[in-house]
Amino acid sequence: MSIYFSGIISGIDTEELIRQLMNIERRPIRLMQQKVSRIEEQQSAWRDVNTRLSNLETKLKDLLDANLYSAMKASSSDEKVATASVRSSGVPATYTLDVERLAQNHVMAGGPLAKDWTLQAGGTLELQVGDGDVETITLQAGASLHEVAKAINEQAKNVRASVVNVDGENLRLVLEGVATGEKATIAFAGTDEELLGELGLTNPEELQKAQDARFTLNGLVITRSTNEISDAIEGVTFTLRAVGATTITVSQDLDGIVDKIKAVVDQYNSFYTFSQEKLAKDAVLQGDSALIQLVSRVRSALTEPVGSDWTGGGLNQLALIGITTTREGTLTVDETVLREKLAEDPLAVQRLFTAKEDGGVTGVAQRAVDLIQQYTRSSGLISSRQNMYRSMIDDINDQIDSLELRLQRREETMRAQFIRMEQMLATLNAQATALAGQLAQISAIAAGGGSRGG
Repeated sequence: MSIYFSGIISGIDTEELIRQLMNIERRPIRLMQQKVSRIEEQQSAWRDVNTRLSNLETKLKDLLDANLYSAMKASSSDEKVATASVRSSGVPATYTLDVERLAQNHVMAGGPLAKDWTLQAGGTLELQVGDGDVETITLQAGASLHEVAKAINEQAKNVRASVVNVDGENLRLVLEGVATGEKATIAFAGTDEELLGELGLTNPEELQKAQDARFTLNGLVITRSTNEISDAIEGVTFTLRAVGATTITVSQDLDGIVDKIKAVVDQYNSFYTFSQEKLAKDAVLQGDSALIQLVSRVRSALTEPVGSDWTGGGLNQLALIGITTTREGTLTVDETVLREKLAEDPLAVQRLFTAKEDGGVTGVAQRAVDLIQQYTRSSGLISSRQNMYRSMIDDINDQIDSLELRLQRREETMRAQFIRMEQMLATLNAQATALAGQLAQISAIAAGGGSRGG
């Protein structure tokens, strides 16, 4: 890198002069850079439009799920006594449930054994719960009571084992059946009596007997081996939790449907408000006809009536279920009206959103999804717009690079010219100095000759 000293001979700050001249010549580059920034803002705005549209599409698709409109819910007046869940096959109803007793598993405990107890000889413990399969547990000689419990838990599926320290000195082996119901008692099948004696299980203490649940449902007495009853009422599963009485109410799950519809409205409003902000005067997408048309088409897809031959219970547009357009252009929900229409005829509301039938009858949600996908797919308008912006930015950056190269050469040429000017001034200064010296000598000679002549 060469070293350049500015204005040594001329006294002119040529470096500052070059900087100012180049700053003037760089003005086109600054204008192009501003243009790139503007295009990037437009690109970013369209990217946000795409995100909001995609989110709207996702929430609209939630409304296309037919199960949403037939969804049911169950509530209990006392969830400590019992709760319930309901499938779509359930029907609205009220059930009086009185729990007399809960289903229980079988629990037994062996006799007390010393803390340092170990199994004298190995053997096999055969366990059977009710009429289930016999499970064989292999026990090793020298095993502690904790190791015996571990072996049972590892090798048996229908019985759990634990060890309880009774008084600080003695341990007891506790066995619990996994299943509930009066038939789910634990038996030792063909286990050797000597092994049972060693384990303290010859005459185990019954801590909890196996029993069925017993309850009344709308006055009918029912028994079951489990506390979760799914076969008493079609589509309803009751879970018994404690002795007592409760009322189970099965009804249409209006909350789930309303929440999904309100989510669509909220997302549309986000898309619409953002678009209007970007289209406003002096905004980044002011006057963008493509976005103006997009907003108009999405609004129409959601708010215009569905097909002229509509027979969906008279519900052929969102306004009839309480969803209307405000003066600002956003949507608003009258939840009272919406819930009334859902309660009156959920299938009519479903068809309003989901219909896709021959003859051009397409529901609001389906129609809007079909439209949005035209814009958001890889070959859609938004993708084309993004490609256009990228191409424009690349072209301008190429122009900037080319002009930067030319200006770099221009600066080098300008600096070389000033260097030559300094060199010429240096030469002229040297010549002037030499001439001044010669003149001084001539003057001195002339002055000396005049003195001798006197």
